[in-house]
Amino acid sequence: MPLKPKVRLVRKRKRRGGATRYRPKAVVTIGNCGSCGKEFVNPLTHVCTGGGDFAERAAAKRKADAAARRAASRHEYSECEDQDCTAFPCRVYREGYAMGHGIGYGSGKADGLAEGYREGYAAGSASSEGK
Repeated sequence: MPLKPKVRLVRKRKRRGGATRYRPKAVVTIGNCGSCGKEFVNPLTHVCTGGGDFAERAAAKRKADAAARRAASRHEYSECEDQDCTAFPCRVYREGYAMGHGIGYGSGKADGLAEGYREGYAAGSASSEGK
């Protein structure tokens, strides 16, 4: 296995002006790890890192569970059939629907009667003139 010389910058010390001085250090790597692919100098001190996605999968599961809980606890106010539901949107929708239905029914009935009367009177007048 060929040796791969690599130059790394190692921090020496922090200076007063805030600038950090670096000095180059030659490091010879022996090879790459078969599991993680990371280069190592000493195989006895090498530790594989970042090999799993357990944290990502756990976070995705928590996020999906939270979304399912939110969807299960939420209900649509226009589809709520519980007459005793105390949720504000459900109560307001029920009251508005009942009030709007009553107003619409009353005015619709009056308009329908007037229109029907006009049509009926016109039809009756036409039939009586034809006799």
